[in-house]
Amino acid sequence: IENTFGRSCVGTTEIMAPELICAKMMIFPQGFVKKMHGPFTFKSPAIDPPGFGIVSQRPDGKGAMVNGVEATGQAADKKIGDGWAISKINGIDILNMPFIKDFNEIGAGTKTGVQAIAEILGSLGDGPFTAEFIEMPRREFDYKVDMWSLGIVLYTMIAGKVPFKKENDIVEGKYDEAPIAGASADAKDIIGALLNVIAAERPTCEQLMQHPWVANAMTKA
Repeated sequence: IENTFGRSCVGTTEIMAPELICAKMMIFPQGFVKKMHGPFTFKSPAIDPPGFGIVSQRPDGKGAMVNGVEATGQAADKKIGDGWAISKINGIDILNMPFIKDFNEIGAGTKTGVQAIAEILGSLGDGPFTAEFIEMPRREFDYKVDMWSLGIVLYTMIAGKVPFKKENDIVEGKYDEAPIAGASADAKDIIGALLNVIAAERPTCEQLMQHPWVANAMTKA
C-alpha cells in the first residue's frame, strides 16, 4: 500500500481494532457478558489499607481499575481480581467522583500506589466503605486485531477515505457503505467480514486466502 491513501492511516487510531479501543476507554466490547462483584465492605484506610493499587486508563482520567493486589491485604481476602474495574464506592458511580485521577506516574500496584488509593479513600471519612467491581475482559489480543486493520486499509483503498473517524464509531463498528457501493459483492463481503466488531468471528489468514475475492485475484495474476 506504499504511496496510497491507505498508507496514511497506518499506525493511527483510525486503524485500531474495537477491542483495543475498549481496553483504552475501559468499556466493554460487544458480546461481552459483564460479571459484577460486590458490594464488598472494607475497613477504613486509616485502620487497614485496602490492599490494591489503582490506575485509570481512560483518556479523560476518570474511572479506576485495580492494578496490583497485595497478597495479604483486604482485597486479597475478598478475592478481588487484578484488572477489575471499580464501578461504585459507597453506592456512588465512580465516574461521578471527581477525586479519581490517573496514578500511572505514582506507581499503581506498588507500595506508593497503595498509599495513593488510601489517600483517595481517606476523603470518604474514617468509617468503613463499600466498593463494587466489574470483571473486565483480559487485556490479551491476537492476530485478529491485524485482520481488523487489514479491513480498514482495504476499505480505505477502495473508498479513498477511512471508514471510522471517532473511537465510538469504531466500537460500534458501523461504517458508511456508500463509498464502496461500486465495489464488487465479494469485495464488500470481505470488508464486512474483516470489520466485524466480534474478534472471534473475523476470518483467519487461511480463510481470507480462500475467499472468492482473493482467490479470483490470485488466479488472474
